[in-house]
Amino acid sequence: MNHQYLYIGIVCLANLKKALGLMFMFFYPRTKRFNRPNWLLIGNRQIQNINFSNAKIECPCLIFAYLEGEEIGKAISYDIQEVQNKNVNLVLEKGRYNIIICNEQGLALKTTIEN
Repeated sequence: MNHQYLYIGIVCLANLKKALGLMFMFFYPRTKRFNRPNWLLIGNRQIQNINFSNAKIECPCLIFAYLEGEEIGKAISYDIQEVQNKNVNLVLEKGRYNIIICNEQGLALKTTIEN
């Protein structure tokens, strides 16, 4: 799947809260790679693979999936994953999602997917 990426911009971490309108931001310690639990696939959820190798962003990255129509930065993301390469498996229900890709340098990209 070839996605179009919207360049959101570069913001330093001190301004990220203001730029996204967040009241709180949490940075979790790095974790070792592990398989996701099977209970995530209960109901209509399915694994959605996203490859963003054509995006101009350096890894590691955090990938957020927001239901289309929800306010990015205020809504809780439907799924979130940290990746070391440009390939991610998100667990999503059918629908349209805004995908936000952020890296440590503060670069953020946005694309939309439908599964």
